[in-house]
Amino acid sequence: MSLMLHCGATPATRLDIASLPKSNFKSMGARHKPVPYIDFIESVEQSVNRLGNIRITGEDFGLSHEGSRFFGLLDIETDYSDGLMEKYQMKKQIGLRSSTQQVFSAGVAFSTFCFVCDNLAFSGDITLSRKHTTQITNDLPELIDDSLHKLTKDMRLIEGRFDLYSEKSVSDKQAHDLVCKALDLGRVDSSMKGQSIISSQRVAKVLSHWDENPNWKKRNAFSFFNCLTEETKGSQLQQQSKETRNAQWLMDDFTGFNNVLAINPDKEPVIIN
Repeated sequence: MSLMLHCGATPATRLDIASLPKSNFKSMGARHKPVPYIDFIESVEQSVNRLGNIRITGEDFGLSHEGSRFFGLLDIETDYSDGLMEKYQMKKQIGLRSSTQQVFSAGVAFSTFCFVCDNLAFSGDITLSRKHTTQITNDLPELIDDSLHKLTKDMRLIEGRFDLYSEKSVSDKQAHDLVCKALDLGRVDSSMKGQSIISSQRVAKVLSHWDENPNWKKRNAFSFFNCLTEETKGSQLQQQSKETRNAQWLMDDFTGFNNVLAINPDKEPVIIN
């Protein structure tokens, strides 16, 4: 799991969360209505149960500032996640955070890799937040339901994307060409000018991964995608997220992923066989 507690927070169990005194959740103003953390967790679980095809398989929680800040991470699986886990060793997660003292809003993140830290770093493919005001208990469940529905659609697309990456061969010459494009995506599409995945200082490392890393011996787009994203791990969290999205954009273009999507304005995108 990717719950990092290194700025004063301590691990907590569900019982610890449920045992926090009600006095911790006192209103700080006429419109301020902090939700007890256990209610927040259970609201997410109820949304999971309503959707029906998602199961929570693990949980990890933390508290800091005498219980005024809460951080959590849930591992989940669905009928659509088996392929991601078996073929690509990827799993979906739900990140949580909340505060009783208006330090930050109640937040939920959904991703194949959520990052929740007590230094307030919080990221995922899909994120939502809601201030602790009087209508939070009415609004939050709907926001979570919508995001979970999108998450299950994304799982199917992610597996289809990586299947296509795995089928697309990459020669050494093409790998060198892709590295050049990774320095400035404007070389592929002028609308992406100035967007990059790696800096020039990382070129040699990406090619070294491609030539030598035993995890990516297969000469395909999925291996090269991993060579790129391995080097983004040295970036700050927000920058890493941006670089990973850019790597996906580049490999989508290379493999023609967007051309194999059937997009109906009234329905979700699907992979064309």
